[in-house]
Amino acid sequence: MNKRTFTFTVLVMLFSSVLLAQDSQNNYDPLGLAENLEFELNFSSGYSSNLLGDVTRTDDRNYTSSVSIWYNPYPALEIGIEDEYTYYENTFRLSSNLSKFSFGFVPTRETSPWTIYLSGGLNLLRYQRSTMSFDNDSYDMLAAIGWQVADQLSFRTGYGFNANTYIRSEVSDLLKYSTFMGGNWSFLGSNTIDLELGYSITAFSFVPDTIVIIDTLYRDLTVDDYFTDGYLLAFYVSPRFSRSIGPKTGISLEFNYQSFSNEDHSVIIISEFEHISPFAGVSEGKSIELDLKTYQFSNMIVTTGAGYWYKKYLRLLDGPFERTRVDLAERRVDELSRWYLSLELPVAIGHSDLLKSFWKIDYTNNISNFDQFKYYKWAFSTGITYRF
Repeated sequence: MNKRTFTFTVLVMLFSSVLLAQDSQNNYDPLGLAENLEFELNFSSGYSSNLLGDVTRTDDRNYTSSVSIWYNPYPALEIGIEDEYTYYENTFRLSSNLSKFSFGFVPTRETSPWTIYLSGGLNLLRYQRSTMSFDNDSYDMLAAIGWQVADQLSFRTGYGFNANTYIRSEVSDLLKYSTFMGGNWSFLGSNTIDLELGYSITAFSFVPDTIVIIDTLYRDLTVDDYFTDGYLLAFYVSPRFSRSIGPKTGISLEFNYQSFSNEDHSVIIISEFEHISPFAGVSEGKSIELDLKTYQFSNMIVTTGAGYWYKKYLRLLDGPFERTRVDLAERRVDELSRWYLSLELPVAIGHSDLLKSFWKIDYTNNISNFDQFKYYKWAFSTGITYRF
């Protein structure tokens, strides 16, 4: 844990201890903080047999600690602060500190058929000195409205904004505007169908494939001189079916389809650490996921699921860029299969405290037209959460 995270954690624990001690001794709390504040401490560890998801098969262990605060000054408003540090045992350059600030606001009454929801967040991600060029800030905003037509039928629509800015690097920033509409229908008891449609516009910098060669070795140019600005247009549709199987078990089946409309002639420039680039994971395609959750076992929540994803990524070029053929850039196409199983053991402590431990196992197999990304991996994680 770095110095900033340790200091933040200690301050939060001291503040909460003083607050709770004061409240328990004399019940003096003029601002109602003890009633409107919630704290959460998390500690977890994990192992991945292929951390980077490529043929290098870099295995590593990670350890994560975090502290979170939620404050409700009014019933309609929630403010959240979280600080999280992740440490990688062997791949130390990927160790990072993530600070999160968020809010959620619902100004409408619970008895109203209309619901207005506003939310926003700021994430500050900081890496180690050797990878500090990937330090980035991300922002998101959401405005949505819902209409409860009947007990079994509701509709929703909304508008979202997302941004990702690299503060120490020339890596292309991400700016995304999106809108969506959807509906939810329950029928024949516990059967539910949910359908959502969405459209997004993402502003990004790219190199047009009409440029044959990026040449920064023999010409007085930088990579930035080859960039042009444009917009990536995407449409998605996501239907989901869910129902209960008995009194303590539920199952859901979800399908997703996303398609770009103007990506053919754009090439994205990324860094050598591809998994950190904001555009490395941007893809179109389809997926299907099946999940099952049960409370059948005493004091235990069991969740398991499997899924299949077909992904077509943007055309990418990886550095160095002294002399690089742009027209040879290809689209990576992956077929990924995943299975997971998780166990949670929540234990109530006193009137409102909650102690929860978890274990999770995850298997992924990826087939790709790029040999570098043909891989499989196992991942294991376990942790404990204390909320008070």
